[in-house]
Formats: sequence, structure tokens, C-alpha cells
Amino acid sequence: MALRRHSRKGAPWTLKEIRQLGKLPDSVIARRAGRTIKEVVAMREEKRMGLPLPPRRWTAKEIKLLGRLPDLEVARRLRRSKSQVQHFRASLKIPPFILHKQRLWNIKEIRLLGTAPDQEVARRLKRTLQSVQSQRRELGIPGCRKFPRWTAKEIALLGRMTDAEVARRTHRRVNAVFATRKKRGIPALPRPIQGGPWTDGQRKLLGTVPDRDLARKFGHSRAEIRRERLRLKIQPWRVMSFKFWKPEEIALLGKLRDEEVAARTGHSVTAVRSRRVSMGLPMPSAKIYHWNAAHDKLLGTMPDRQVAERIGCSLASVEQRRRKLHIRSVNPRAPHPNVWKPKEIALLGTASDQDIARRLGRTLDAVRIHRTRLGILNRHNQLRAWTSEQLAMLGKIADAEIARQTGHPIASVATRRRQARLRNPAAQRKFWSAEEKAVVGTAPDAQVAKWLGRSASSVAGERKLLGIGPVPSPRKPSEREWTPDQERLLGTAPDEKVARWVGRAASAVMKRRKQLHIPNPAPRFRPWTPEDQALLGKITDQEIARRTGRKLKSVRAYRIRRGLLNPNPHRKHWTAEQDRLLGTAPDSEIAHRLGRSLHSVHTRRVALHVPMHNPIVRRWKPEEEALLGKRPDAEVAAELGRTTMAVYLHRRNLKIPAVL
Repeated sequence: MALRRHSRKGAPWTLKEIRQLGKLPDSVIARRAGRTIKEVVAMREEKRMGLPLPPRRWTAKEIKLLGRLPDLEVARRLRRSKSQVQHFRASLKIPPFILHKQRLWNIKEIRLLGTAPDQEVARRLKRTLQSVQSQRRELGIPGCRKFPRWTAKEIALLGRMTDAEVARRTHRRVNAVFATRKKRGIPALPRPIQGGPWTDGQRKLLGTVPDRDLARKFGHSRAEIRRERLRLKIQPWRVMSFKFWKPEEIALLGKLRDEEVAARTGHSVTAVRSRRVSMGLPMPSAKIYHWNAAHDKLLGTMPDRQVAERIGCSLASVEQRRRKLHIRSVNPRAPHPNVWKPKEIALLGTASDQDIARRLGRTLDAVRIHRTRLGILNRHNQLRAWTSEQLAMLGKIADAEIARQTGHPIASVATRRRQARLRNPAAQRKFWSAEEKAVVGTAPDAQVAKWLGRSASSVAGERKLLGIGPVPSPRKPSEREWTPDQERLLGTAPDEKVARWVGRAASAVMKRRKQLHIPNPAPRFRPWTPEDQALLGKITDQEIARRTGRKLKSVRAYRIRRGLLNPNPHRKHWTAEQDRLLGTAPDSEIAHRLGRSLHSVHTRRVALHVPMHNPIVRRWKPEEEALLGKRPDAEVAAELGRTTMAVYLHRRNLKIPAVL
């Protein structure tokens, strides 16, 4: 944003302003910095900076400087850019002033290229990374791969087990395994059905306990539990920690501090503050209670609440003072219900953390964290190899029974069974018979599901496997169907009136009328009759609007579209003599002579492309432009009566080189 004219005249120069000297014209810097042009020129000459010059040819004297001085110094002396000097010197094959030592590549170094990452090769050879990459690409040597190529044995594992298992065995990332499998068109390991169909008893437990407990109990995944719960519109299980306010607790608000009310009532400080603010009660001022020896003797002899009421201080203050003096409470608070008992601690480390968490009814994280705090190691958590006898049990008995007999976690048993592509015998899957398959596709999925006692999703999945398209549900007759009597009313009156008669929306009436190709009896836009069109151009638009009952804007727009003029008696047409006066004097004087408005004169002159008389900005004539580039700008400016900056800018716009 440009500053006010000469607002910073005489102010100290900033580093940002000094950096612009010589890069922009002095007038531009003066306007942006709020200084005078003389001030900018004086500072630039003091810093010995020249104005930017347009592209020009190299002279013999300038070429002799190349290679004898650094490129930056040559660029400063010749007022050229450093890149321009470097490119021109390189095109003439002139060596630079300062030669950089070049280290040639030998055979041993070249043999290392591509055998290791470029960063490692650069570190070994003590070269830059750019040098190593350029030499390797110039010789056409491919870069070293971060990961080894896939072998035939590794490719054979794809699709036979999960991507995570293949990544663990091949020491690759899961994303890399997934991308390679997709690239080769190998399908993923089919996901086995878990848990079997849902029963009424299982659905009744949804929302009563956490989803993770139901997933562990039913054999379903958490996603399946959540999907079924959302389908039945059952809210998730949450621990209700809300506590209602009693009248005696509300009476304490505003009389004691929020911390004291929270300690007495059992509410949180945030809940107390929110309740007090909602009631519009102020916070009582804090009072510092000073303890004495007599009051200290009361601590521990009676409950803290009685001590607080007797000496008149807060309950929190009594508890804090008693703890500071290491005095035992008469009625200590009840222990936390989730405190670990000695019997529970004795079980830690005797079985896997998952088994102990299931026995104690605690979360796996709680068991693992408490065992780690006590420094108890658990050898049951370590991975154990599967024996041939244990593998023979998979798919024959339930996963839970195998986990109990072998000591493996049930998740490990399920994963191992899926890798072997075996079904869980505990899963109660209902297979499709030939009679049931014959019914699929004869009716909508919901109706077929009711007939067969299955879910609609199960019927839809079986129908897709059989390649049968869906059967649409029969359309129910709507109560809003159009009757013949209602359709006879269409077109007899405006749509709004018909809508009131039939009890429908005006948009519905208009849509039905258009479907039946019935014209609108009261169109919004009236068509122009031949009699109305004959009036255009003969009388004024106001008179036509009054006679036809139309809007003035509508009449004017239709007349302009027909290419007709408005017969306005007050309108003055321009004559040839008046047109010749344009440009011979200022527009205001011409308007006064002709009795017209200044805007009318200006518009007519611009339409005829007549230049302004004696403009502030003088236009350049061909004979003046012919002098540019033949003599210095100062001499041309003095001869033409223009400023040097105006001559310089116009010459630069015409891309005419300057004369040195």
C-alpha cells in the first residue's frame, strides 16, 4: 500500500528500502516509501548504485573483463546480473577467475555406485550426495533398493495368509505386502465368518455391557457388535456418574467456596462452579484461617467435618492441616472399589494377562500396568510354538476349549485356525438348501427373509452369490394420487387457485399441468400482440406502459431487443457540425456552447475516438518517438520539454536500447 505523499521525508533509511535501490525506478521507490525523488537519487548515488538497464549487447571492453575478475565483481561493474555474466562467460568457454579443484572418479569409486544407498556411498567416498547421484545417473547405474526383491517363496505366501503375517515373515511393511499382492492380482485371504448368526439372547445383552466384553463372549468382532447395536438403535453402555443435587447441597452454593462445597457434597469442583454460575450466585471471598495449638489438638479426636463446624473453617482446610501434621483420620474415607486385593495380586504372573483379566473382570491394560508396576514377569505372555498335536485339534473342537487345553490365547487359536482355512465348529452357521436357494429372487429380500427365517442381509448376500438381481418392492398406492376430477380442473384457473381447490401445493399443480401438456391460463409473462408491437417506436415508452398495463422496464427491454429508438421529444440528436467541435476545446466548454450535459459530451467524444483537448498527459508523436535511442535520455527530454523519467519509461516500454 502506497504511503501518503512525502510522509517520510527526511526519515532514516531502513534496510528494506536500501535493498530496493537500483532494482526499481527512483519514482517507484519514492512513491512506495513516501519520500521525494531527489532524496532517493541522493541516497542511491551515495551508495554508488546505478539504475537497472535494459538488455543490451556486450561490448569488447566488457568481454575483456570476463575471467579476469570474479563474476560477482564483473556483474557489479557492468550493472548486469551474476547469472547473465556466468552464462555469457560459459558460452565463450572462458574459465572462471577462481578455479575450483575437481576430483576425478576412479574405477574403484565407480564400482561402489549402486551397491549401497547414495548417502552411504557419499559418506564412504567423502563426496557430496549431489556428486554421487549425478555420476551414477550419467553412467546409467540404477540406484540401490532399500528393500530386496521378492523371491518366489515370498510370492507364494501371498493370498495364503493375512498380509500382516506375510509382512512379519518377510520382514516387510504391511503396505508393501498389500501393494505387491494387488499388483499381481492375488486375492486376499477370505475373512471367515465369526460367531455365527445372532440369537435373541445375544441381542438382549447389547448395550448392557461394553462391546469388547460381548465380542469376547460371543466370538464376534467389535465391528460386528457395533454394527448390530446400531442397526437395532441401541445406545452403547456407559457408566453413569451423574449425581443429582439435593436442597441442602444447593443451600451451600454462594456461601462457601466451590472447593469446600465439592468436599462436603461429593460433587466435582467443575460441577459446583457450573451449578453456581447457572443460579447467578457470586463466588464468596476467600478467608485465610490461622491455626493455633488448641485447634490442632482437636484434629484426630473427632471427624474432620465436626472439627470444621466447631472452629468455623472449611473442611478442605481441616483435611489439609491434619495431613500436614501426619495425624490419622477418625473416619477415613472408604477405599476405592477397584483397589487391588492380595488375592488378586497373587494371581499376577501365574497365567496370561488376558486370562487373569477375564477372571478378575478387569481390563487387559489394567492387569498389564499393575503387574509392570510391581515388577512381576509373566512367562505366559511369551509366544509358544504350536505342536503337531495342538494343530490337529484345530477345526475339530471349539477355539475356547483348545485355548483352555493348550494355554494359548483364544485370539491366537482363532488366528491359527484361520490361517489353516478351517471353520470354527462352535459357530452355528446355517447352510442354504436347494429349496431355499430356489426361493431367492422370487420376491423382495425382506419378504424372502421372513419366509425362510433369515436376515435380509443374509438373503441379499446369497442372492448376489447366485448372480440374481434384486426384486423391487411393490409400489404402494399413494393417497395423493391425482383423480380424473382433479385433472379436469387443471388449466381452468391459475395454478395457485387450483392448488387451493384440490388441497395441494402450487408447485405440484404446475408440475402435473406440464406433464399433461396443459397451457397456463394465466401466464406470468404476457405475450406481445401485434397491436402492442405496432406502438413501439411511435410513442414514448411511458405511454406504451400506461396503455398496455406493462412495466416500463419490460417495454424498454422489448423495444431495445427489436432495435427501435425511443421517440423522446426531449432528446437532442448530434449533427455533423457538433461532432466537428469535439476535441477542439475542453468538454465543459463544448457542453456550455451546445447546451448539453458534460456526461453527454464526454460519452460522444469517447464513442467517436476523439482525443481530449489539451490533456494533462501528453501523447507521444511518431517524430518524438523517432528520437528515442539516438541520443541520451536527458538531451531528448530537454528538447521535447519532457522529464527524463518520462523519456526513460517510454523508451523502455518500446524496448529501445539506451545510448551510453
